[in-house]
Amino acid sequence: MAIPSWPLMLGDCGFPATAAWIDALDTALDLGIDWPDTMRAYRQRLHGIAAVEAELETYQPTVRDWLAAKTTP
Repeated sequence: MAIPSWPLMLGDCGFPATAAWIDALDTALDLGIDWPDTMRAYRQRLHGIAAVEAELETYQPTVRDWLAAKTTP
């Protein structure tokens, strides 16, 4: 399934942050999440948007730091 090209919409805004959490939890807990190809393509398209990439540059370390604080005895 081809991912159409469209501008970033309100419905797209929550997914990058949610995916960052899912990835971090997957890494921390070894959940074995396997994203479907359509979701990988969608994520790649979202990461191609400068505003999304800029937000994730600061968001992802925050997620990792929070998880590290919760998992460190």
